[in-house]
Amino acid sequence: MKLKFKHLVVSGCSFTHDAGRGGTASWAGILANDTGMTIDNLAMPGAGNDHISKSIILHLEHNKFDPADTLVMAMWSGIGRIDWITDASMSHFKSEYPFSYYYDDFNELVLGGNWWNQRRPSHVMSTLIEYSKYQSDHSMALHSWMSMNNLSNYLTVNGYQHCYTSFINYQSNNLKGDAMKIDYFKQLDILGLVLDRSHWIKLDPTDYYGDFARKINALSTDDFHPRYPEATETWTRSVLVPALTKSNILYTS
Repeated sequence: MKLKFKHLVVSGCSFTHDAGRGGTASWAGILANDTGMTIDNLAMPGAGNDHISKSIILHLEHNKFDPADTLVMAMWSGIGRIDWITDASMSHFKSEYPFSYYYDDFNELVLGGNWWNQRRPSHVMSTLIEYSKYQSDHSMALHSWMSMNNLSNYLTVNGYQHCYTSFINYQSNNLKGDAMKIDYFKQLDILGLVLDRSHWIKLDPTDYYGDFARKINALSTDDFHPRYPEATETWTRSVLVPALTKSNILYTS
């Protein structure tokens, strides 16, 4: 079999973010390293689905990768997460959060929302917290649905091969903490919306990354994130790669 792609563009939250170790501290880094693809990892800890969608679209617009050589992957995050794009010279979010992401020379990612409990929040954090008070399960579901569809439409129109998964099975009971426990598909049904899952990687219900880590007792000390390297390497090589291969996404025979 011959690998179809030379380059991997991926985005997500902390489940996808690469914290170092030569670029292979994430499932995406291991996938790229094992297959010989180069990688641009746009993931940020705490990021929601707005960032995942926008970061990929903007990165592809700026870099103009050849669609024939590029595989795009998104590991969607918590439905209850809020992302803003702000002017970095005004928001100064880098001084408030240990991770930073700049969309370009002027605009930065600000993230967070209704799970923050800051004693002295900055102005931008206070504004974001106030905004989050006007969000509900309905609005959060709508935000994510639109983010996912916007990305799919962009990638389809521009001819990029793409596939998706989520950091945890949205229909499981293991959503915790700041990810906000929302029955995503129930909310979409209430809103009269259907999520197009034709580009989602086909996984068993307990084989989504976070659920798989829990299943094999390989969670970090926070009882939420998959533990590196056990969960990261095992899931990528025993679940993700076989699923991508079976779906004829990675290789051509």
